Amino acid sequence: HGGTMTCQPGVGPVCQNEVVPSQEICGGGQDEDCDGFVDEGCGGVCVPYETEPCYEGQPGTANVGICEEGYRQCYSTGTGWSPCYDQVLPEAEDLCGNDVDDDCDGNQNDETCVMPIAQGVWVDWDHGSDDTGDGSFDNPWKTIVKGHQSGKKLVYAKADADGTVYLESLNLGSANHNITLKGWGPTRPVISGRFHIVHCYDCTIENFELRYPKPGQLGQDPQSTIDAVHNYRNTGRDIVLSAPDGLPGGKDLANCHHGYDNLFVDVVIDDVVFMPNDDSGHFGLIDWHDHGSGSQFIRVSLGDNITAAPGAGPNIDVTFLSAWGYCDNWPDGVTAVRSCLAAGLDLESMVPGSSSFTAVKLGCYLITESPTGFMVANNTFTNIVAGTVNAVVLENNQQFEPWITSNIFGPFYGNQSTGLQSGFAAQVVYSDIYQVESPTGGDAGLGAGCISQEPKFMNPNVGNYQLGPGSPCINTGDPALLDADGTPTDMGAYGGPYGDG
Repeated sequence: HGGTMTCQPGVGPVCQNEVVPSQEICGGGQDEDCDGFVDEGCGGVCVPYETEPCYEGQPGTANVGICEEGYRQCYSTGTGWSPCYDQVLPEAEDLCGNDVDDDCDGNQNDETCVMPIAQGVWVDWDHGSDDTGDGSFDNPWKTIVKGHQSGKKLVYAKADADGTVYLESLNLGSANHNITLKGWGPTRPVISGRFHIVHCYDCTIENFELRYPKPGQLGQDPQSTIDAVHNYRNTGRDIVLSAPDGLPGGKDLANCHHGYDNLFVDVVIDDVVFMPNDDSGHFGLIDWHDHGSGSQFIRVSLGDNITAAPGAGPNIDVTFLSAWGYCDNWPDGVTAVRSCLAAGLDLESMVPGSSSFTAVKLGCYLITESPTGFMVANNTFTNIVAGTVNAVVLENNQQFEPWITSNIFGPFYGNQSTGLQSGFAAQVVYSDIYQVESPTGGDAGLGAGCISQEPKFMNPNVGNYQLGPGSPCINTGDPALLDADGTPTDMGAYGGPYGDG
């Protein structure tokens, strides 16, 4: 176990100097109760896994104009808070032409605005004359790379009505922190290439389609569209991840090595073609692995245009969301998957009899003193057809209790299906596990509030997985959670404080 143990056996026939477990002494820096944790449950800082609003902008700007409060989450031990996720802070100046209060001062939109705003530069593949543009709205650079290399912290990429495709191999970061890259225009600009994020802290990527490149575009297939290394507290917001020209076997759409406390919010994975694959046959959609702990996945959804190219196989093994890494006091946040949706995927028709799908796979190692925890809440994983289907898989031996709650798992169709599979003692609570062969597997079990009833989605035949009238999942989720309107939480992706319902 992690922590500094204070218990020890005595010596001699009368057992001298024995130290036995005692009540935890807060702030003592020792493991007095000998359970492997130091100062756990001390201080009453917060309720484990609860969230609360947070905001780090100037006073009076929260929820004014573009600015929005974010949230922070309590550690599983109740001893501290995560960073502030998903807040939107004010721009230094108002941006002309968008009729939005960008500086969040509550005054007239576009007042005394400038073009471009002083902190940012503009790029536009279609309209820039060449690479010698000055980065202004009227004379943008043609590459995002040049905009990033300008040293500006804010880069706007313009798109016209037909969309704009930037064929780039972009290195974002390299110890240049606090960068914001925003798509601009009536459609999302597309970056088709390798989007390498390295040593980028507190960076934001917003309103883009990140597309796996065409074969041969970069000379060699990259590991992923997003390839993140040593990045912290970064945000991907309003992103589409796609691979219309094919995702090779063994590759990922988003892949991370050493990425703590990142946020994916409002992400759609769509227009993906699985290509003939290597012997492993594995495809990762978001694989935030190897020190990827402390990251949050909010409203990530699987689109309805996921296909396989002819000859794909002999097997297809797809993981929707994966995050694992250190789970000690290094990451500042809780690893959380909330209000995500994966539904209507038929892998069996793509590769009959040799397919598997896992919605969420979480794990950690090097647990020491203060594990920050796992939370899987208010997700819907349903109507999946594959040889093997797993909703949630927890790997490795955890020394804390994850919170798996208020989800809808199933129906699943295939030879084998499981709701919660765990290699250690864990429970799923207040969830609907319906038409799943094994509600739990391994050392997992069912806790309070679980049901097995038809969820009664609004219209799943057209991809509407909101809960319809009379659904047993309405207001029956975890009583410790509320929906955004303050009512008891619904089970599934449209319930909870971050659901769209």
